Amino acid sequence: ASNDDGSIHFQRCLNFQATYSGAYLVEKQLFSKVNFKAVGALEFASRHLWIFSQRGKPGKETGCAFKAAIGDEDSFAILHMSGVEHQLVRRMGYEKGLAMMNKYSESLFEAQGKKMSISIGNGNGNKKPLEHYVSLIPFYGGQGFRAFNKTHHGQIKPDYVAKVGNSHTLASPALKLTQLSTVICSNVQYVGAVVVGVCTVEEKESIETFMTSTAAMETLPHQCRSDFHVEVLDCNDLPVHLPYHLLQWAQNAVMSGSYSQYNGVYFTEADNVLMMDGGPDSFEKQPTQQTKLQLTSRGVSDFMTQKGDWCYLAPTRYEKKSSWALDDPFGGRVQVGQNACNEGPTVVTVTP
Repeated sequence: ASNDDGSIHFQRCLNFQATYSGAYLVEKQLFSKVNFKAVGALEFASRHLWIFSQRGKPGKETGCAFKAAIGDEDSFAILHMSGVEHQLVRRMGYEKGLAMMNKYSESLFEAQGKKMSISIGNGNGNKKPLEHYVSLIPFYGGQGFRAFNKTHHGQIKPDYVAKVGNSHTLASPALKLTQLSTVICSNVQYVGAVVVGVCTVEEKESIETFMTSTAAMETLPHQCRSDFHVEVLDCNDLPVHLPYHLLQWAQNAVMSGSYSQYNGVYFTEADNVLMMDGGPDSFEKQPTQQTKLQLTSRGVSDFMTQKGDWCYLAPTRYEKKSSWALDDPFGGRVQVGQNACNEGPTVVTVTP
């Protein structure tokens, strides 16, 4: 747990499954050396980094990824929305589950906008804990779900467009934009710069249109609607390769391009809401107090000083819910066991 002296504990993860969050924070010296090859599975945007951190010595304990230890999970965490969708669909069926996911996403959208507004009102609008990093968010705005098919066992299974790979969500393009805007806002709040990568000009225009819509104007502060850049990349009509094109683009951008002033990158998926203070509910109840510690650029520097150039950090990954109160969409979040990182032998303590 967080120490009285204001430090945060990080636990070393022993395998790729434990490290995985669909997001990570990495210094550019390590990031620039990774060979991000375009493959048909989104997990490899993270796995390539994990493999490289093993330094040519594959094994259970050779990778070098860390997550916040028990008690400090919310110092650097994400809420994975499609994971919540899958839970809802399993519990309620496709139609009711997706209807509930629409309501939940709207509630989360409103809560994130309120959270950012409170932060600005407290004078923290320009105080970004990861100010020296640039966020990378690949976004496919099309409809990945195609139809429901019945298996030979009589089960109903969704069928997805092959070119989106294993990006399996039932979310419509409209719902994806709502979720993306929530993720952008959460990243704008905490990270120095935000870049959204897309495959088409039409997707860029759809994001710009949404951010000027009545819903966005009434819900999100100006910073969330404007303090980000959309980069159109050539995906060769294969959006499943978008994360790798964005990562390759960023390797040049942070080493010698327009983002070279930043120390590294925070890569994340377009449905991962970033949380670094225990969630907005703590802000709403005690808007002038921050009872949870959060990771900062200084803390990352402290971590790197202790662990060297081959290590990186992954956020706690929440993707289930134990409570469905729409007035508290960040509450009741649950961590999935396979992505927990609680067994590593090394604990690193950093001062945020």
